[in-house]
Amino acid sequence: MLRALAIVGVLAGTASADPAYTDTRCPTPPSIKAKGFRHKRVKLYAKTMSPLHRGLDLVASEDDKTQLLEGKLAYGKVDKDAEDEDAEVFACLDGAWKSMGVARTDHDGRFTIGTHERLPVGMRDMYVAALGDGAGAYFIAYVAPRGTSIAVTDIDGTISWSENAIIKTVIDRAHDVAHRPDAPEALKALPYPVVYTTARGDVLSGVTRAWLDRHGFPRGPLRLAKGLFAKPGSSAIAYKTSTLKALTVPIAIGIGNRKSDITAYSSIGLAAKKILIHLPEYAEELKADLDAGKAIGFAEYAKLKDLVTP
Repeated sequence: MLRALAIVGVLAGTASADPAYTDTRCPTPPSIKAKGFRHKRVKLYAKTMSPLHRGLDLVASEDDKTQLLEGKLAYGKVDKDAEDEDAEVFACLDGAWKSMGVARTDHDGRFTIGTHERLPVGMRDMYVAALGDGAGAYFIAYVAPRGTSIAVTDIDGTISWSENAIIKTVIDRAHDVAHRPDAPEALKALPYPVVYTTARGDVLSGVTRAWLDRHGFPRGPLRLAKGLFAKPGSSAIAYKTSTLKALTVPIAIGIGNRKSDITAYSSIGLAAKKILIHLPEYAEELKADLDAGKAIGFAEYAKLKDLVTP
């Protein structure tokens, strides 16, 4: 059995720290016995292209009645769907990987598993595997203790250096994007676990997770759009709003850099003093809302902690 590595982190529902929770990690993937694909076309994809499987990070409250594990099986940079194939999801539990169930993918290569055994409180490694060839990918599950909160931050242009720099990464996966000065340290200092939201598509889950880790950001669940990107404008606002509304854990602070972030955070009832907007890149776009007291602007991540209030 593969033993888990339990790492203690700090979780809080207020500006003072609550008791620590465990971040359970299994550094080696589960052992998967390939069973062969159901369809020849998917077998061809696997033979000629690299796997691009991903699990959708779970964010749940201890009080949630259901926990759904979702993801997608796909191959290649063009994200060819592994339709009508079997996916198995594993959780790092009790010092070892444990299967949480098997599901068959739909026409988009996507699947959903309703857990019979609820995941316990804390953050932990998860793993999704294609049973056809055994290839898989890590993802994260976070179950928040009752009465606690999370911080939510946008990625592109907010904690990364540029809103559109990710396009270069789509073209060249080796391209790295700089982060905003002091942003990793500022998010690590928050008294809340961090959930990262972005209009990037979940095809970029692995790229996004690797970037956050490489740049020293605190580990936390991702929320990405379906496809390659959410379309700008009203579609992006609708995506951000629906993503925030779907979170069942209270949001303590929301961080962004655009007017659309203020609109989305405000629409779920987040107080203006808890909406923190990075400046000055879109200062002109943001001026009316900031002048109206709809959010708080800040220019330096080193001073972010001074803006966080209970």
